[in-house]
Amino acid sequence: MIWTIEKRKQGMEIWATSSTGLNGQLAFKPDAIFIGECYNAKERERTHYLADIIVEALNKAESQDKKDEEDYEQLFSAIERIGCYLKQEPKVMLETLLHVAEQNAKNKNKESSID
Repeated sequence: MIWTIEKRKQGMEIWATSSTGLNGQLAFKPDAIFIGECYNAKERERTHYLADIIVEALNKAESQDKKDEEDYEQLFSAIERIGCYLKQEPKVMLETLLHVAEQNAKNKNKESSID
């Protein structure tokens, strides 16, 4: 889901609106948050400033949610592999678990160096 700034009532109202689908087409009823009105210059400047901050924060939260879902999928996959390895010989199981732990450590190091 992507959040954008929407102007309503001939640009006098500013809303943060969610959209999804291809090219911003709505696949469901969107969420909308009223930010403010723009009936004078000072109010317009303040409202647009707030709208930029709110939309940026909402989009960051959405991207973090996607990252969390990917992390859960990786964790489930690792647990599933561990279950399969538990059925193997103890020596093979230990070697495999050590390999998986090393790979996870390398991935964590890569992620921390990127941040």
